[in-house]
Amino acid sequence: MYLRCFSFISFGQTGTCSDKFKTGKFKYVGLDSDAIVIRTKKKQYETQDGGRSKIIMKIKWIGPEAYTLKVVKVINVEGGLNKGDMITTTIADCTDKQYTFKYSALGVQGESKMRKVN
Repeated sequence: MYLRCFSFISFGQTGTCSDKFKTGKFKYVGLDSDAIVIRTKKKQYETQDGGRSKIIMKIKWIGPEAYTLKVVKVINVEGGLNKGDMITTTIADCTDKQYTFKYSALGVQGESKMRKVN
């Protein structure tokens, strides 16, 4: 569930999408999940199950629309991501409050959307 919920890669458009979404509070769009994402300049925290499950990741921006996430700590999460796993993400498109991203992690590639909630 967490691998499906989190992560991100590909080639994004140039512009200021990343400026809008580098930090803040986010929710996944279109997924049956209560996951909340809190992103600071250096870390990303993803919680689920009312805060019982959590993954803490270091974030590193590697381009204007691309970043990597390295899993630092996994709490009460079965399967999916483990400490040390890397996720590569690229913002492909955005609006004022939402962005589409592509990701690659553990040999799996996909696409998803996030909405900024603050």
